[in-house]
Amino acid sequence: MSESEQPYYGRSIDGHAPFQPLLEHLTETSNLMSEYCSKFTCPEIGKLCGLLHDIGKYSDEFQRRVRGENIRVDHSTAGAKTIHDLADKEHSTFSKIAYSLMAYVIAGHHAGLPNMGDENSSRSDLFPRIGSCKPELYSAWHTEVQIPDLNIDSAISSLSFSSEKEVGFALFLYTHFLLSALVDADRTNAQSFPKISSSKEEKSLQYLSISDLKEKLDDHMANFSKDKCGKLNNIRQNILAYCREASEEGKGLFTLTVPTGGGKTLSSLMFALHHAEKNHLERVIYTIPFTSIIEQNAGVYKKIFGEMNVLEHHSNFVLPHSKADIDKDLEDENEKLANSITNWDAPLILTTNVQFFESLFTANPSRSRKVHNISNSVIVLDEVQALPIDLLIPCLYALSELVRNYNCSVVLCTATQPNFVENGLIPSKSQYEIIPKETYAKMAQEMKRTESLYLGNKTNEEISSLLLQEKQALCIVNTKKHASDLYSLLQNISPDSCYHLSTNMYPAHRRKVIATIKGRLFMGLPCHVVSTQLIEAGVDIDFPVVFRSLAGVDSIIQAAGRCNREGKQAVGTVYVFQPKDVYNLPKYLRQTAQLAERYTSDFLSKENSDAYFRELFYNKKADLDEHHIIDKCMDALSSSNPSYPFRDISEDFKLISDDGCAVVIPLDDECKKLLSSLDEMRLGEVQRKITPYCVNVRKYILEKFDAGGMLKFYSDSIVVLLDVKSYDENLGLIVPLPTEEREGYIY
Repeated sequence: MSESEQPYYGRSIDGHAPFQPLLEHLTETSNLMSEYCSKFTCPEIGKLCGLLHDIGKYSDEFQRRVRGENIRVDHSTAGAKTIHDLADKEHSTFSKIAYSLMAYVIAGHHAGLPNMGDENSSRSDLFPRIGSCKPELYSAWHTEVQIPDLNIDSAISSLSFSSEKEVGFALFLYTHFLLSALVDADRTNAQSFPKISSSKEEKSLQYLSISDLKEKLDDHMANFSKDKCGKLNNIRQNILAYCREASEEGKGLFTLTVPTGGGKTLSSLMFALHHAEKNHLERVIYTIPFTSIIEQNAGVYKKIFGEMNVLEHHSNFVLPHSKADIDKDLEDENEKLANSITNWDAPLILTTNVQFFESLFTANPSRSRKVHNISNSVIVLDEVQALPIDLLIPCLYALSELVRNYNCSVVLCTATQPNFVENGLIPSKSQYEIIPKETYAKMAQEMKRTESLYLGNKTNEEISSLLLQEKQALCIVNTKKHASDLYSLLQNISPDSCYHLSTNMYPAHRRKVIATIKGRLFMGLPCHVVSTQLIEAGVDIDFPVVFRSLAGVDSIIQAAGRCNREGKQAVGTVYVFQPKDVYNLPKYLRQTAQLAERYTSDFLSKENSDAYFRELFYNKKADLDEHHIIDKCMDALSSSNPSYPFRDISEDFKLISDDGCAVVIPLDDECKKLLSSLDEMRLGEVQRKITPYCVNVRKYILEKFDAGGMLKFYSDSIVVLLDVKSYDENLGLIVPLPTEEREGYIY
């Protein structure tokens, strides 16, 4: 057989048989992408995009590579060039846009969505890549691939907008859904390609259906309420009843405002599962801002549904440097993280704001893989007031788009509801209040169990003295350094009764400490706890007295939810103080604390909470889209072809500036056992099980630890701390602190 008659292959095993015929890969990817796209758009666009995504592999260079030659080949630009040229031949405006967006997707399905760029921009931008692409090098694709005659007008014409301002963002998000569908189809097909048999091969997971989950929750709630009585339980039952009633509504934007201690964790899930079944939605995605909440909620849900039916996705195992190069082809990545992270095809998912929102805005194909499975979902945003203020507008636009164009319902859930619709921040013009305002006001009054008292400026010594005057007290502060300093003072005076909590402690360690604290509270023993704000939202714990370092009114109200939670006293006191000791805070924390000083008369009233949010949004109006993401999306439509800066927006949209990486702390026996089984277990399975033993470490600290020989790397995606002496049994991982630091989001 002459060279020209050799078959065209798409992949191989290290240059040797078995080989996958290239046409087979294109056809199967096309069929899969068409299936995925049918959930949110016309399937024809997926069929065409999948069919052309790898035609660059018809080049002689790639065929030498697939047969074992060690050369690097750009095979993505060819498909993008072909699609781009098809766009120029289209007469329909809708089809032109659809083809133009597909060009970005095909060009970015390995290296990430590019900027459009121009003749003077980076060679990685789409414009120079298409301009330098030579069709004659891969022209053999015409011998095997036939472009079907497809009408893809409806891909764009079916998108709904309520204003011109939303068009640019709608097409931006649509492109990310297309990228997700292609990446998942491409990699699913790649993973199905025959490999050497291995005990690590992933087994197909069977999850309970939405209906089965709903029945299990209904049974649990029925049994749970049997032996409960009293005013608080009656209020919780009323909240559940409102959630069941509202779940019968059609898809849309909902708010669930529940007083702290009102059973929001289960009532919101009750709404979501009933609503999903009623509206034939496929999954419930529960997004949470803080580690402490996701740990607690996951534990509750696993007891109800079984561990295998709750898919958690929050730890960040992606290394923030060259050890995990996203530009590598998938074939070279073997079984690294890009292949092992879930694509969110389970019916119940617990994740974080960072994972959820950054996945919608990222240019990174691995992180975007799950996005198409967000369609046809109920999305519950717990503690919605914790959305980052500088990215608030893009986040709200994304939620509005999911409701309008991706068959989703969104539930904004909190005890301190910032009214985004009334404040003109969200494009959606209507929202359904699951708990009517009048009913909430009555419930809040009936559940009022605390009062606030402003102490003014206080030193650490004064606060520690006030804490120790109470038999049991909790103090919540804004920074890890402040928590560590206060804890050290308390430990010197009363070492047997004081405890510390922060995310420098790995989750399993925190759970043990929280269990000890709850035990001492229950037995009436002395208990003095200093914590960062990880404890102030969603953690089911009850102190008679709470001290709170001055912060935004919403944070103070959340802290009050840890005070007299079960109403065992007539009233509990929340003392708010301004630290005299200097702790450098990020700009937003400083500003919200300064604003809160206007409401010292009563931090906890609904009137002051509403006034606080109105003033906050008004004062920060220019900063609610700090990187002008919505404007950049609008500007992208000012030229004949959509000119999106996808990579730039991806870099701008970071809920925290330093991603960091999950570092395993190998102290517990179970953790050591998991590490020793890495050779026998799939990497993804180990990652899921080892999450409770990880601390998220910022990039600059990771680099210092690495330079000091303190880390061991497994498969470039699991990092283990070798020097366990750097982990304190009370304070957790001892790390140098930056100029500004705070507890925040976890991945």
